[in-house]
Amino acid sequence: FDGGGNDMLDDVTMGEVDLDTYSVNFDTNTIAGAFEHLVVNAQKFIPNAKLIFVNLYKLNPVAAEVTYSKQREVWSLLRKACEKYGIRYVDLYNEGNFTPAIQEQWDAFMFDWIHINESGYRRFWPLIKNALLTI
Repeated sequence: FDGGGNDMLDDVTMGEVDLDTYSVNFDTNTIAGAFEHLVVNAQKFIPNAKLIFVNLYKLNPVAAEVTYSKQREVWSLLRKACEKYGIRYVDLYNEGNFTPAIQEQWDAFMFDWIHINESGYRRFWPLIKNALLTI
């Protein structure tokens, strides 16, 4: 699964992930709380599922109106949540070999200001495939 992108774009409050506290009650008005709520319910209702989380590739901060700093902050938070619950984290942001400020990459891999095109999916697929095959 992926997530967090819409919350990041909507400037939803980050919240916090406490690695030492496990609960079933979360502030789902925060990115962290909503994420933990999703994970806990997935683990509750599909206990044998192997979960893999895929973050977003870098978004152009001008087009998305979200700074690179904020993007890194959100993905760091969700990586911490994945660590807490033992979820495999696929890091397209840092490992996707994509820089949206390079016009040639933007033209090659983006469908619009946020969505990738088929070439973009083909670019990022090896990272996701590796996670699926090694989980």
